[in-house]
Amino acid sequence: MSAGEQIGCSEPGPEEHFANTGASLRKKLVRRALPDHSQHYRRSFQIAFLLLNLWLGSAFYFWVRQLETGS
Repeated sequence: MSAGEQIGCSEPGPEEHFANTGASLRKKLVRRALPDHSQHYRRSFQIAFLLLNLWLGSAFYFWVRQLETGS
């Protein structure tokens, strides 16, 4: 075994393999068979969560104001 040889590395890694070709290591794009509605559901849940937080925040604000005024 020579001084520059590594143990257990018989093939070059992906970085070394693609270094000379200029190709990037991106994943292959896959087109969906059916339309994807997950982003619509995600946005709907985000809006619902925002409205819930606004409602809870305003309810807490008015509750604290009621305690401060003593009514």
